Amino acid sequence: MSQFTLKSCETPHAITIDILDETNSIQLNTTNNAMLNLTWIWDGAEDRAEEKQKLIEEIYFDLLFVEENYGYEMAGAILQLLYSKIDTVYS
Repeated sequence: MSQFTLKSCETPHAITIDILDETNSIQLNTTNNAMLNLTWIWDGAEDRAEEKQKLIEEIYFDLLFVEENYGYEMAGAILQLLYSKIDTVYS
């Protein structure tokens, strides 16, 4: 069974998360043959709940792909990392 890990790249107001396999290859969304969009970029809004809702709307289909192909735990871990970044930016 393949082993997958998360790799994140952060700036003060953004975070991107990639899923890597054991050869460090970035995984793609094979449904649309494109990179997974697991990124949040602060746009200056002032409401955490609003930011989290917009994030879900933006990455919804990629997050579903992750859940279906890598498991609920991986999707949950990604969402937790993104939400933590939003909370950090707004504190």
